[in-house]
Amino acid sequence: MRVIESKSMPPIGPYSAGISIPAGSELVFFSGVIPQQVGPSMSFWNETRSVFDRLTGLLDENGFSLRDIVDVTAFIVDLPENGAEFNEIYAERMPEPY
Repeated sequence: MRVIESKSMPPIGPYSAGISIPAGSELVFFSGVIPQQVGPSMSFWNETRSVFDRLTGLLDENGFSLRDIVDVTAFIVDLPENGAEFNEIYAERMPEPY
């Protein structure tokens, strides 16, 4: 197992940015990728785009890309209100097949 670190996105708590496990090919797990800034003045649209920017940077920094992602779990507080925006940004940023 290899700990994934990020110079551009240090963790905000006592955990690593992710871990890498060799399993025939390398499996990498990231957790807790959050927007650069969080607050009531930031729109859901901007928060979501910030998360994808940070995730892309974290992947790039460690030799991966969005094409290497197998599964995404997103915590969305108000899915009925924000689900369509999330889906639009996800479809824009993630390469097919989803």
